[in-house]
Amino acid sequence: MVALRKEYLREQQKLELEIHKRHQSRLKKARIELEVAKTQRDKAIKSLSNKKTGAWLSALISILGIVVINLGKVEFGATMALLGGLFFLINITTIDPAKKSAEESIELVDDLKKHLGKIK
Repeated sequence: MVALRKEYLREQQKLELEIHKRHQSRLKKARIELEVAKTQRDKAIKSLSNKKTGAWLSALISILGIVVINLGKVEFGATMALLGGLFFLINITTIDPAKKSAEESIELVDDLKKHLGKIK
């Protein structure tokens, strides 16, 4: 009877150890996923910031082109204004997808944080 009890306790400890290992493995995977999501979020936010900065700089180049035209360098000023306007349009049209990507990345990080809290 005592031998059966000891055997039962050993089996119980093995099961508890296995459960603990699996839990630690799930926790580690969740932490890695969270770090990857944070990196993606940071890249998406930086991309959005760069797009906005690029749009402002393009607008500034267009304005400088107009100033150069007024100073008498028509061809150079017109080229600056056209290129600035073109880059401005490119940056403006890509801001919305970058913003959506950043919002999705932020939501993913929040969801993973909640999931990680449930695992602990």
